[in-house]
Amino acid sequence: MDIKLEFCVVWNYTPRAVSTIEDILEKYGQKVNSINLIPGSGGVFEFYLNEELLYSKLETGRHTEEGEILNLIEKALSWTFLSIFQFLNYFL
Repeated sequence: MDIKLEFCVVWNYTPRAVSTIEDILEKYGQKVNSINLIPGSGGVFEFYLNEELLYSKLETGRHTEEGEILNLIEKALSWTFLSIFQFLNYFL
């Protein structure tokens, strides 16, 4: 999986971004193909999994809660697996 996280350096979101990446690596380790940390401004904390926006602080107006990003990843991965499984069953 490919991770991209844009975070605001003006508001010092760097520790939160690093902590988020540490949590992801601890849980998913070798499943992670790439990590792209993008320093930004304007209060951004935008998390992408495989180019899909999973969380946006700009949209929600709040920071993630403990474990929220991991839960969003788990949900996205299970939906991907379920979609493939349903697709195969439809044609088999």
